[in-house]
Amino acid sequence: MMSTFLRADRIIVAAGDKGVTESTARRRKTVADHTEQVHAEIQQREADEARAVDQKVEDLRAGMDEALRHEREQLQEQAQGLKDERRKVREDLENLKPMMTIGETEFRSLDGLYGSGAKGGRVFGAGMGAEAIREIISRMDLEELARTLHVEVRTSSGQRRKKAIKRMRLLQAVRPPGTRPAPPPPPAPSPTAPL
Repeated sequence: MMSTFLRADRIIVAAGDKGVTESTARRRKTVADHTEQVHAEIQQREADEARAVDQKVEDLRAGMDEALRHEREQLQEQAQGLKDERRKVREDLENLKPMMTIGETEFRSLDGLYGSGAKGGRVFGAGMGAEAIREIISRMDLEELARTLHVEVRTSSGQRRKKAIKRMRLLQAVRPPGTRPAPPPPPAPSPTAPL
């Protein structure tokens, strides 16, 4: 019986071969070649896997960068929206002046946003009807206003005097009873010849 051991492309030991040294050298050469080939395949696989890992890392990094960019844009839009809202609130509040007259719809809207219905606390106060007028009058210095109007009635003429008289009558009507304005001091005597 004659057998030959083959490795895919070369004869390692032929049947009946008696050259042990020669066959050992061929076996060593075959093993070394096969080891080198396996080593090269392993290195190739490692290099391919490293490239695949690097590609995955790059893809993840690109995805993260895109997500961060998108999140940054959303935050900038939200910040701009909040800035615009604050600017509108500031304008609304700066447009409100003491003793300003506003309509009922605007009053209810402003009261809900910045008055008693506001989430962050009351920012402004407003009232409707006689109660609001009473509040305004209680804050005014009626005595000083009466003196000013009395002087204006005495020193002005024409339309200005008529307005001052109307305001003085209104002031006398809203003042509590028994609190009449003190008469203004008499004018200084003018130098005249004695009689």
